Amino acid sequence: MSTSNKVLEKVIQKKFSEHLEAKREGRDYNFKAELVKELKEATKDLEVDASKELPKLRKLIEQLKE
Repeated sequence: MSTSNKVLEKVIQKKFSEHLEAKREGRDYNFKAELVKELKEATKDLEVDASKELPKLRKLIEQLKE
């Protein structure tokens, strides 16, 4: 697995954990918005074309749901 995929997976896992915690506590949590914000922050210094990375991100999210 490439480094970028590892980073994406860790970010998704972190945000999904936050989502589950918020859900248990009865708080609102916009998973998608928080994930996008975190990914933008994590990749702002990298030369990454988000449109090319989104399909990979969707695939990782689906894998985490299983």
